[in-house]
Amino acid sequence: MSSEPGGGLSARLIGGAAFLFGVAVIAGVLRLAYGLYLDPGVPGPGANVTLTDLGVGFARLLVRIGLLFLGSLCGWFVAGRGIGLYQAGIARGGDPSAR
Repeated sequence: MSSEPGGGLSARLIGGAAFLFGVAVIAGVLRLAYGLYLDPGVPGPGANVTLTDLGVGFARLLVRIGLLFLGSLCGWFVAGRGIGLYQAGIARGGDPSAR
């Protein structure tokens, strides 16, 4: 183990910031999903809707759901990397009680 005075502190700070950024990305994805739930883009009753409009609307919905999934996956990866970096900072010597 290294005994550098501040070697683990910077890793813990960057890891904590990365974790918080990943959580913020996931929270943003949840906010977008809630907006999609409130306004799914379905026309009201009595609207003149063609089969083409339904197909385009369904394709847009699938793309939006795919992007929400991709965003949540990216947030999960970033948060996981942040936790790993934070733990590496502790193991490096940033916390004397962890030895």
